[in-house]
Amino acid sequence: MAKSIILNHEQIEKLYEIAQHFKDIKHFEVEADHSSGIGANVRVKFDLFDNKDTTVDITDVKDW
Repeated sequence: MAKSIILNHEQIEKLYEIAQHFKDIKHFEVEADHSSGIGANVRVKFDLFDNKDTTVDITDVKDW
């Protein structure tokens, strides 16, 4: 079962900036949470030190 999330250009650019800033990080987890009822909250998680300890919110609320 495949799951998908929709990202706009600004969110893709933010992902790219994160990947460029943290060049040593091999894997990033993109998480979408729809609990707000308005739109998806999108976060990028990765292991900077240990156990997905770093989270960056790339939610774009301008279309809400």
